[in-house]
Amino acid sequence: MKLTKVKYPITNPLVFAIVMKDAELCRELIERILPGRKISKIRFPEPPSSETEKTIIPGLYAKSVRLDVLFEDGESWNDIEMQVQKQSYLPLRGRYYHAAMDINQLHAGAEYTELRPSFVIFICTFDHYGMGEPVYSFEKYDVKKSLPYGDGTFTIILNTTCPKEKVPEPLREFFCYLSSQETEGDDPFIGQIHQMVEDLNGRKEIEQIMTLEEELNVRYSIGKKEGLEQGLAEGREEGLAEGKKDAAFDTARKMKADGLDDEIISKYTGLSKEAIEKL
Repeated sequence: MKLTKVKYPITNPLVFAIVMKDAELCRELIERILPGRKISKIRFPEPPSSETEKTIIPGLYAKSVRLDVLFEDGESWNDIEMQVQKQSYLPLRGRYYHAAMDINQLHAGAEYTELRPSFVIFICTFDHYGMGEPVYSFEKYDVKKSLPYGDGTFTIILNTTCPKEKVPEPLREFFCYLSSQETEGDDPFIGQIHQMVEDLNGRKEIEQIMTLEEELNVRYSIGKKEGLEQGLAEGREEGLAEGKKDAAFDTARKMKADGLDDEIISKYTGLSKEAIEKL
């Protein structure tokens, strides 16, 4: 399949998050990653009523997290993360994301039995464990007895750089697409994803968000997602540097005019839902 290369591909976390808001594409991806699992419905939760710029707020004094793609399917909670930078603490992030989802779904007075299974999936454009495997699947169990712990938490780490011959057939074209923006076959799933990616690359507000994000990355000299979060966090405490706040509002206005929902706008501009509603 001949595909036009774009400036901001699906491996860009913002582009990935927006594309995966399409419930059918999200369902298809999960079923390819986890063969045998059938998902009848997908629901993307609304952000919390307080501090709506955060997707999940584990606790008053806890570290808040922004998850790329968070959804529930009636049986479990799921988070899919696009990861393009190698981090030694990736498993610790997975641990915290599981905890954040649990706290978010279990309300005061609820029984522990109400906790649904949770899946955290990292799509990595590198081999985190260096063993040349396409998929690393983890759950807790007793090492000596091979006895499952049974807490319903599962962490999946994908390696899109794995040699093609080792990649499961359902993921082969997807891995190829992530690595090169090309595919060897004619997979309709990839075609639909790329069409959305092309459309997003044509939106002016996406370009503005990327520009704002790059400025924050230069300022803090750290990874994209961390730079954006740290920059916005400091901006809330000290006031954004001159011009950045105006840029965020200008970007939000254009995103809203183009039909993007308030959750996406809030997530990538740092503005509260209340502020966005007034635009």
